[in-house]
Amino acid sequence: MLKKILKKYSSLKFKISPLFIVYALVFTFLRQTYEGLSYIIALIIHEFAHAEEAKKRGYILNSMNFTVFGASLKMQAQTMKREDERAIALAGPLVNLYLAIFCTALWWTFPSTYFFTIDFVWANVSLLLFNLLPVYPLDGGRILYTVLLKKLNAKQARKVLKISGYIISCILFTLFIIALILGMFNPSFLVVGIFTTLSTLFPENNSRYERLYHVGYRSEKLNKGIEIKEIAVNPQMTINNAYKMLSSDRFTCFVVVDKDLIPSCIIPETYIEQYYDKAHTLSDIVHKIPKER
Repeated sequence: MLKKILKKYSSLKFKISPLFIVYALVFTFLRQTYEGLSYIIALIIHEFAHAEEAKKRGYILNSMNFTVFGASLKMQAQTMKREDERAIALAGPLVNLYLAIFCTALWWTFPSTYFFTIDFVWANVSLLLFNLLPVYPLDGGRILYTVLLKKLNAKQARKVLKISGYIISCILFTLFIIALILGMFNPSFLVVGIFTTLSTLFPENNSRYERLYHVGYRSEKLNKGIEIKEIAVNPQMTINNAYKMLSSDRFTCFVVVDKDLIPSCIIPETYIEQYYDKAHTLSDIVHKIPKER
């Protein structure tokens, strides 16, 4: 079983932040090795749940990065369905929920397992609650963004997500101060508050909210060929609406037609991705398309 898993993810590169190692050493120094180990195991399972869901849906995994705040996956692709984004984001928290419930259920049948699994249960519950916070780049923020896009455009959705991040940060800092006043020093509220604040102020430079998992085209499928779909559109169609029509199952080209339905230009989906934040309608990028197209 283990050999099969290792073979399946043999191409996946693992990157460990120095701070992650320091984090593990601190747990060891405080004689909380088992608690730290429980968290690390729960974190690895959480991330592999994301990886398994992504791989099942056809995405190529590049690397898994471990930092003091958790782990993240890097994948290849040009675009992905919103359903895929939500499913991949939900996979990690759902596995943590399952593990917490499963271990708790064991206590009723085998009470002796309580001592060995209590820390693991709390590690999974902590990861579940933390990752479901509606803050990018956490799973909760990614899920919220895809839900918001059903009613709002990308700019409005990002604004809501940003406000959500600030609200969560304020709540965490308030809880930290209240704990201090009550004589209870809880660094968790402070650390997570700093993380959510920085994530809200400085989203990843090389990623966009709409590119939730920084993914792209399935090069595996390109080797076998992938369907090309042409869609006739009005030049006044918004980039945001065009983006919603993209799918990881095909390569989409937008045929811009005039009022007489005469084609004037073909816009490959790569241009929709490239000018997503730089243009409003398709007419804004028509002149960017090479004449030979």
